[in-house]
Amino acid sequence: MSVLIVFQDMGGREEGFSFSQTLPGIYHLAAETGPQVQIPVGMPETTPTMMGMLASMLFSGEHSGPCWDRGWPQGYLAALGGGLDPDPSLTWASLALTHLRQNRDQLVFINEREPWAASVHVTELIEVLRSPLAELKWRVHGPVDGQVLLSSPLDCRVDVAPLENIHGQSMQNVLPRGEGAGRLLELLTTGQLVLARTEANRRRVDQGLMPMNTPWIHGVGRGNDFFCHDLQNKVRGAYWCEDSTSSGLARQAGWTKLEPEAKTDARFAGGCDELESLANRVAQAALRGPVLVQFSITTPLRLEQIGREFVRPLVEFLAAANQGLLVWAREAMGRHSPETVTGIHWGFGRGRKLLAKPRFWRRQTWGMGESLTMDKSRKLWLS
Repeated sequence: MSVLIVFQDMGGREEGFSFSQTLPGIYHLAAETGPQVQIPVGMPETTPTMMGMLASMLFSGEHSGPCWDRGWPQGYLAALGGGLDPDPSLTWASLALTHLRQNRDQLVFINEREPWAASVHVTELIEVLRSPLAELKWRVHGPVDGQVLLSSPLDCRVDVAPLENIHGQSMQNVLPRGEGAGRLLELLTTGQLVLARTEANRRRVDQGLMPMNTPWIHGVGRGNDFFCHDLQNKVRGAYWCEDSTSSGLARQAGWTKLEPEAKTDARFAGGCDELESLANRVAQAALRGPVLVQFSITTPLRLEQIGREFVRPLVEFLAAANQGLLVWAREAMGRHSPETVTGIHWGFGRGRKLLAKPRFWRRQTWGMGESLTMDKSRKLWLS
């Protein structure tokens, strides 16, 4: 069996990122094996790419695979991964706050560069929305892993663009589509009216910040609609994920969370002992079956730490035990532009090859080699 490490967002070259310098321990694998993982056919534009690929890996097969035509239930998965024990018969969604600005004859979304949940005003704004949303039969939960979640008994099967895809887009182009879209539009307009009158937004304007004048509700769906619960004869393994949505996917698939958890938060604050301890637990779990490890938005400095304190000892463990390592890394170019270009690169090695340096005439640059299908990726991981 192999370990799959997913770097959810490792940044781009315009942000000073260099994969060969930041993660040299696995760079040569990616340079030698291939450029990009092929995205599964039929995945909707409203599905976050990496999450959709993980869903295709964890839920393979005709009868247990995700139902892409029934929406992407990020809200449900985040609740599941965050330990809320969500009712899969309810409609779940993720709630974010953004800014809608008039641009000539269009209304355009503008997202802050910083994560919106990091704002000191967000808690107050969410509390102001709680009662009006409850009147429309939507309950507010969280924050869970930096996300605010909603649940409702109402049927709402819609396609909605994720928050990261709406920056710079016209509101008309990203309006919810499908059965129940009217209910989401009612939530949006109600939220806009409430947010326009809040003292927190007035203080933001006084401080030179953009007001968060529009809620964005995305990742809408029911767990029962999206997943088949027949897990007979399915491969199961262990997982450790920073992101609650990824955790929810693995938990929904019947995988086991690696314990013990981090001492403070799901994300490591930065202790060498913590990362090396995780590497040891992952290596031991790999002797029993496949393992999924997922790191969320990362900076070059943090990636260097992960490479030094987690990847390096893990590679040594796996090489000695003749186990495999599969890496997916998402590189985003122009992150804060409507023309964001994303590439999901990959690398693989097994046993002593994990430690072997490529011969001079086989050395390539990041993004060279063969592309990888989901079927081959699954076989590398599970064999």
